[in-house]
Amino acid sequence: MKHRMQTMLMILVATYTLSVKVYGEVGTIPSKIAIDGHPIHPMFIVFPLGLFVATLLFDAIGLWKKDAFWSRAAYCTLVVGFIGGVVAAVFGLAEYLITIPDGNPVDADAELHGILNAVAMAFFAVNLWLRWRVKPDYQKAARVGTFLSAVGVVIMLAGAAIGGEMVFRDGVGVNLEDEDSRAPVSPLAQDSYIASAHWGNPVAVSLKHVIDETPNLIQRELG
Repeated sequence: MKHRMQTMLMILVATYTLSVKVYGEVGTIPSKIAIDGHPIHPMFIVFPLGLFVATLLFDAIGLWKKDAFWSRAAYCTLVVGFIGGVVAAVFGLAEYLITIPDGNPVDADAELHGILNAVAMAFFAVNLWLRWRVKPDYQKAARVGTFLSAVGVVIMLAGAAIGGEMVFRDGVGVNLEDEDSRAPVSPLAQDSYIASAHWGNPVAVSLKHVIDETPNLIQRELG
């Protein structure tokens, strides 16, 4: 029974690692703008994303109910979200300039990620300026503000999707060699992470190489 389970596990791992590089042949790009190994940029992006989506939601409710309360709420979330966006942008730009090596293939994605978010922030800046001009009667800018919020959110989500690919596909900001880690990642887990990070990339290894490596991975994992 044990031999049968080991054989099945070997087949699964071999199938999973086909078309990907084995750990050691690919790497990650650990963040240099971090606190105790934790990248700062991802810590801040959740605030503007959530607050800008909340702004759009409050705008929609305000237009539907024609209630000034929701327009005021949208203005407040827009202000705080814009401040959070500026802070996230500063750390993101620093990460791009310091962490990502020149000539790295991920450089183009990083530039597109930054450009999309900069454009989104421009929409939110105009949105904020229009609402500030008519305060405290925020409903005067409700229709235009809702449109600007919607466009800004869509563009920012597109930029966020590219940022997610940079982390999960290219390993930007990922550190698998944290010497102070109290829960070290097992070799097989590291292999699985690298495989999942590069899934779908046009990278292939020979079946012979996979078969040769799989027993070693299983042996290292099972001890």
